[in-house]
Order: sequence, then C-alpha cells, then structure tokens
Amino acid sequence: MEQMLSKFDAFGESLSAVREDVNSMKPDLHAVKEDVAVLKSAVRTNGQDIRSLKEAVQGNTEAIHAMQNDLKNINQRLEVVEAKS
Repeated sequence: MEQMLSKFDAFGESLSAVREDVNSMKPDLHAVKEDVAVLKSAVRTNGQDIRSLKEAVQGNTEAIHAMQNDLKNINQRLEVVEAKS
C-alpha cells in the first residue's frame, strides 16, 4: 500500500509539472492562434489580389496582341506605299 501511495505521489507531482508546463504554454498558443488568423486573412486578400491582377494581365495581353496585329497591318500598308513611290 505504501508503494502504491508513493507511486501515486510521484504521479501527482509529475502531473502537476505537466499542468504547469501546459499552463505556461497557453499564452504562446493564444498568440500563435492570433498570428494564424492574421495570416489566413492576408492569404485570402492576396489570393483575391492575384486573381484581379491575373485578369488585368490577360486583358493587357489581349490588347498587346491587337496592337501588334494593327502594327503589322500598318507596316504592310507602309511597305505598299513605299513600293509605289
């Protein structure tokens, strides 16, 4: 019986030490949770920004291709005019 009580005392002391360690980590865990929430928000915002920028780049790419075609047509007409001169 004494051995069991001794082991329970040792277990109780170990349990108290674990409880103290867990309690000491709670503020850090809370700070990490807050940081994760901020990062999630930033990732969502960045994702939306990236999608918007992608759409803008696609629109600009189409405009550039149209301008390149216009320049090719202008260049061809200029070559025709120069050839007649």
